[in-house]
Amino acid sequence: MGTQPNIQTIEEPPAEYYLLDCEFATELNYQSKTTRDVPLEIAIGHYLNGKCLGYLAEYLYWPNMLARDLKRGIKHSGYSFDEYLKKGQIANIVEELNAFIKQPLPFVGWNVKTDLHHLLACLDSRFCLHNQVIQSFSIDQYIMHSQNLPTLPGLRETVRKLHLPLATTKDKAITDVEMTAEVFAYYFNHDEINTTIKQLSQQASAITINKGETLAKSSASIAPNAIPFDLKLMDGRTLPSVQLPRTIRYIICTARDHQMTKNQTKQLNTWLVGMGANHRMVQCTKPSQANFGIFVGDAKSYHQLREDQFTIKLKKLQHSHKPVISLSANNRDKK
Repeated sequence: MGTQPNIQTIEEPPAEYYLLDCEFATELNYQSKTTRDVPLEIAIGHYLNGKCLGYLAEYLYWPNMLARDLKRGIKHSGYSFDEYLKKGQIANIVEELNAFIKQPLPFVGWNVKTDLHHLLACLDSRFCLHNQVIQSFSIDQYIMHSQNLPTLPGLRETVRKLHLPLATTKDKAITDVEMTAEVFAYYFNHDEINTTIKQLSQQASAITINKGETLAKSSASIAPNAIPFDLKLMDGRTLPSVQLPRTIRYIICTARDHQMTKNQTKQLNTWLVGMGANHRMVQCTKPSQANFGIFVGDAKSYHQLREDQFTIKLKKLQHSHKPVISLSANNRDKK
């Protein structure tokens, strides 16, 4: 019998890591009349700074697995019965895993320790993680502690809450890896404010505007008479105005089926004029062109919007992790 696995929890999210998820089947021991959970599907993605460098997804065949689980594996894999038996042999899977996870990187995932324990308990001694010190970072644990939640959050529940792409197929490890990667990127790989500011501030001092007009000033400079204040964003955070670039490329957003009122139009124009005293305000028509979004409406944060109120424009800005300024939350004339 092997030694107990040495799985150590790390506190900080790693820059390079394996993102792991498993789906399980039930295997029956006919002699002892007992059952155990065994991996049905193993999916691993190799990530560096949020970008996927490659992934592995394998289905396993266990001789005494329940028929319902075998049917599920065949359906999700797309294999015929004979192909599934041939490709799913444990020795083949261990060989594939060993070739893929050659680097000693941390494992990230949703309740990732449970998946690691099952892999080490079920796969034979040829599996390369045996007798190794394994580092792990559980995203659900991080969210629970950082947000003071009473229980661990579910993956799909979190994806819905953050308005990230939700996989239509349930109980499939590779799609869960993709959703987990989206959540990881939302919390750790995209400090959208700093990234946007850094990219803009490193641009050349001459910025060519679409119409051919050239702005011969540093994109990071701010007029010396600017009064510092905090801009409130739709994700609940604030952006100090002193961090704003000289040129702000923005796109105006509203909730779905919302028409701006005369008062809101006046507030927007007043706000833009005020910002224009110290910044070059360039309006864009596509989210990909903009560095910032300006949300016009009663909602002061994403949490105040229903799912059906999110427009494609808002979703694109959120998914690309661009800051969206809430006009309502920044209306200093409101009592």
